[in-house]
Amino acid sequence: MRWSSLAGTCVLFAACHVLVACGDDDDNIGGGTAGGGAGGTSTAGTGGKASAGSQNQAGTEAKAGTAGTGGTFGTGGTMAEGGAAEGGATTAGTAGSGGTGVTPACTVDKDCDDFNACTDDKCTDGVCEHTNNTATCDDGNGCTADDKCASGKCAGTNTTDACDDLSSCTSGDKCADGACVGTNDAVMCPACATADNLIQNCDFSMGTDHYQQSFDDGSAGTQQVVNGRLVVDITAGGANLWSIQPRQEGLSIKQGMKYKLHFLAGASVDRKMFIAITQNHAGYEVYSDNGYTIDLTQQMKPFDFTFTVTKADDANMKLEIRLGTVDWNAAANSVYFDDFSLVPLKCADATACDDGNACTTDTCDADGICHNANNTGDCAPGDVDTDPCTDDVCDAGKCTHPAGADAVPCAADADDCTVDACLDGKCEHTFSKDLCPACTLDVHCDDKEACTDDKCNGGVCENTPITAACDDNNACTTGDACDAGKCVPGTPNTDACDDSKICTIQTMCADSACGGGLNFCDDCTVAGNLITNCNFTTDTTGWLEGFYAGAGGTQTMENGMLAITTTAAGPGNWAVQPRQAGIDLVKGQTYIVAFKAKATIARNFQLSLTQDADPYAQYAGVHDIALTTELQQYTFTFTMDADPPAQKVKFEMDLGSDANNPSVPNTVYIDDVTVRPTP
Repeated sequence: MRWSSLAGTCVLFAACHVLVACGDDDDNIGGGTAGGGAGGTSTAGTGGKASAGSQNQAGTEAKAGTAGTGGTFGTGGTMAEGGAAEGGATTAGTAGSGGTGVTPACTVDKDCDDFNACTDDKCTDGVCEHTNNTATCDDGNGCTADDKCASGKCAGTNTTDACDDLSSCTSGDKCADGACVGTNDAVMCPACATADNLIQNCDFSMGTDHYQQSFDDGSAGTQQVVNGRLVVDITAGGANLWSIQPRQEGLSIKQGMKYKLHFLAGASVDRKMFIAITQNHAGYEVYSDNGYTIDLTQQMKPFDFTFTVTKADDANMKLEIRLGTVDWNAAANSVYFDDFSLVPLKCADATACDDGNACTTDTCDADGICHNANNTGDCAPGDVDTDPCTDDVCDAGKCTHPAGADAVPCAADADDCTVDACLDGKCEHTFSKDLCPACTLDVHCDDKEACTDDKCNGGVCENTPITAACDDNNACTTGDACDAGKCVPGTPNTDACDDSKICTIQTMCADSACGGGLNFCDDCTVAGNLITNCNFTTDTTGWLEGFYAGAGGTQTMENGMLAITTTAAGPGNWAVQPRQAGIDLVKGQTYIVAFKAKATIARNFQLSLTQDADPYAQYAGVHDIALTTELQQYTFTFTMDADPPAQKVKFEMDLGSDANNPSVPNTVYIDDVTVRPTP
């Protein structure tokens, strides 16, 4: 016997018994019997030549040869000639039929092994024989003793021995009726069959009812209920986490509601698993934060997670478990589960709805659902930038820092003759004749004009006009020169220029002014943008996450930006893949792509617009984006030269690989994403 809380599997192989007859050669009156050789190469029997018959008698017909046992095909006998009958008809003999050879089922006993310890396997005259025995054996059940073979099967006598059911929720584990059972700790692991539990058949008392399975992308295994637990036996991990996916579908989730997810889980080896509440339709967005990656051991233990749904109501969700990838399944293993529950935690008042964001007003409605509406109040103390020249106010659910009032005192410099005060959101230091009627330094006489020579002469400022080339700070004029102490603009040009706005491109000079161009990101929500939820105002709706082939991390909304934290880089840049799918592009159309991004470390990632299915064609090339720790604007344009794919296009950011991640963990922030056609 052998103890195991999981059921073993026996495989029986049946052997074939083949019986073959042998024939003899005869020389018959009127025709012979064609015979095959026994055991060796079958030899054709030759039909005997018909003797002359008596008057009015025909010769006898030749018979076919019998198949030789184990040999090659016998050759049919030759046709006997009919006897020459006087006064009667002459009848021809029939050709002998060929014998059919059969290959022996075995040559040695080993050929007959049916892998059943309860049979003795023999090869007798090329035929396998399996005789039941009464040997001692192991039925794989730790709750039986004196295991013995009977009728070709291994079975033991049930015991009442102490055992371990591999669950930390039970105590006093003991064998009963051939299974290991214990007393459940109702406080540590409460019963899941409650009226508010959204999970059906939560304790597997109805077998696998309501639970689906899938083994895709080269994965392999089985899913069954053993001793009241869902057991997933894995023999091949497949290419992705989702390659192995036990799940329950048809769950209904409400926006603003807080939920508690509880379950027991363990594995035959130490390994990881991923679990989430996910859309059961195109989009496949995760609603339970970013899902949960957990470590499993042989001892089953309880896991609890709470989350608040920030996305829209959805009545077609699923409890999804991801067990795939070669990394997580280096060897065959089993994962086992019990007592799933997904329970709504209705709020009683606004305190239960606190989302930790001072820029939202948190309320609890009559149905126990939380709401977190944006406000225009003050930022949380931790978000204040401590700059006296800016205000700290909430806008669109996040803390912003616009320029504050002018003339507010700010950090003083070392000059007693300057007024230190805010101007246009910056701290300026301006010389004041009220503080120092007589100048002492040339800098006190700076009139901010490049066309004057500024001097302090005997306590009096002198600003003498000069004649020189200058720069009127307008890229759209050429040949600027000083005149009467002022920089006079030169000749207007039509050069390409920079209007200093990060949201315009292709600007040109006209009438001494830089303008025109294409404005695409001042407000990414303008009509024409193919990206939904481009500025992450309240959540990450529309943005899919992907951590594949051993990569790990989280994808959340942080301070109004999409935040992707990488904790394990994976084998390629595609292994970490935040994206938005379902984009329609038009052949021949030129598009603007723009976004803002930064990272907690200097690092790169690759950006592309890609077919959302194999062969994953690229439509805008692959752009290598170099990030710094400062938020910057990134832009490019491309023309859709190909026919649009049936699967539509995805905006794909590839953040995986060690080359992109000089150190982990690190976080990449994305905001104000635009993909829209040019005018």
